[in-house]
Amino acid sequence: MNGAPLPPHFLHARPPHPAFGHLGPAGFHGPGGFGPPGTFGPPPPGGFPPGVFPGFPSVPESMFPASLPPPPPPPQAPRTPPPPEFAFAPSRMEPKASESRGGAGSSTSATISQKEFRFGQTEASTLVPTTMPLSTASPPQPSLSQTPVPSLSTAADTGAYSSEARVAGAAAAVGAGGPTTPMMPFFGMSTNAPPVPLSGIPSTPALLNAQEISTATFTRSKRGVESQDALLDDPYQLYRFFVAHNDRPSMHVLITGSHMEKQRTEERHSDGTSAAVEHKVKVNDFKMDFDLSPYISPAGTIMTLPDPKTGNKPTLREVMEEHVEEENPFKELHMEKRVNWDYEDLTRAITQAIRSVNYRYTIEISYPIFNNKVVVHSASPLATFMRSAWTKALCVISVVGIAIYPLREMYKKVKDKSLQSEFQMTISTRDFYMANYWNIVDQVQYK
Repeated sequence: MNGAPLPPHFLHARPPHPAFGHLGPAGFHGPGGFGPPGTFGPPPPGGFPPGVFPGFPSVPESMFPASLPPPPPPPQAPRTPPPPEFAFAPSRMEPKASESRGGAGSSTSATISQKEFRFGQTEASTLVPTTMPLSTASPPQPSLSQTPVPSLSTAADTGAYSSEARVAGAAAAVGAGGPTTPMMPFFGMSTNAPPVPLSGIPSTPALLNAQEISTATFTRSKRGVESQDALLDDPYQLYRFFVAHNDRPSMHVLITGSHMEKQRTEERHSDGTSAAVEHKVKVNDFKMDFDLSPYISPAGTIMTLPDPKTGNKPTLREVMEEHVEEENPFKELHMEKRVNWDYEDLTRAITQAIRSVNYRYTIEISYPIFNNKVVVHSASPLATFMRSAWTKALCVISVVGIAIYPLREMYKKVKDKSLQSEFQMTISTRDFYMANYWNIVDQVQYK
C-alpha cells in the first residue's frame, strides 16, 4: 500500500487514532508530519498499530462508529417578536383543531365535523371526522374504481341515507361509467332495492362535481346559483340540486381607515358673483383585504329553520315536498350559506391593534361574503315571463307595469327562511389575528 492513492471513501471512514495522528484528504498526518498529501508515507517508528486499517481485526469494531455524528443544526433565523396580547374572549364558535408544529416541515390541520344530511323524523346527524391541511398542496384524490359499494338493502325504511353509502355508491357508478341517477324511491327503501348511488355530499372534497350530483341547468353569478329547471319539480331532484351547490362561499375581511377633511370650493351664482363654500370630503387612509375563503370548511350542513309564525321546525323532506306541491306560479325556494365565526372578537382585536400605532380616525371592518345564495325559481311560463329582462324594462317605462310588478312581488311566496347551510372555520379568530398582526399594523398609514 506504500505510495498508493487513498480511496475517497476511506479518507472519511475512520476517526483519528491517538497513536499516530489522523488520516485526511490531504494525506496522512502524524506526529512527525510524514507522508506526502494523498499517499501513505513511511510507517512511523514501531510500525502502524494493529487494527487501524481494514484487515486487522485486533481492534474492536465498536471503536469505529458505523456513521459519523450528524452535523450541527443550521442557525435559526431570528424570530419576529410576538405582537402585544389583547383580551380575547373565549371563542363561542371555534372548531376543535389539532395542530402539529415543527421546523421547516411544520403543518397545521384542523378536524372538521361534517354532518350527514338526513330525511328522517329528526335532524340528528353523525359526525364524520375529516382532516383538511391548511397548506397550498391539494389532497390526493382517491381512485373511484377502488371504492366499495355498501349494501343498503337491509336498512330500515327511515328515509335517512348514510353519507358513506352515498359517496361509495356514486364513486362506483362513476368509475364503472354507469348513470348516477338512483334506481330507488326518494323517501323510502324497499327490501329488494339496489344500493343508492348518491343522495348527499361527498366526504372527500372534489370527489364529484356538481353536474354529477344534479343535472339541472343553472346560472351562476357573484351572488350565487339560480335555477328554473323543470327537473326540480321533483322533491328528490330538488334536494340533489341544493346538495350539489352546497360548496363553500367566498368571504373576505375588509379593513379601511378614513377621516374627513374640509375642502373649499368657489360657487358662481347666476348674478355673476362667486362665494367660497366649505364642505367635508371623506379621505381613505388605507384599505386592507384578506381572503378568508381557504379557511372555510369545504362542505356545509343543510338544515331547516323554525317557522316564524308557528315556531315548528320542519324536516328537509317536508320542505322539499311542500315546495313541489305548492301551486303558486311565483314560488321560490332559497338557501343561504352562513359561516360561523367569532366576528366580534376579531373586530375588537383588529381595532385595538390599529389603535396601538396611534391611528385615531375612523376604522371600518366588514366581512363581505359571496356565492352564498342558492335560489330555485318556479318553472311556470308566467314566472319565466315576469323574470325576463324585457319584461322588467317594460314595467319600468310603462304605467301598467309599475302597478303590476309590485303585485307579483306581493303574490310571490318565497321560502327564504326555510333552508340554511352552516359552514365552520378551520382557524380560530385568535390564530388568524396572531398570524396577520404585523401585516395589518404595517399597512396603517395617514394621508
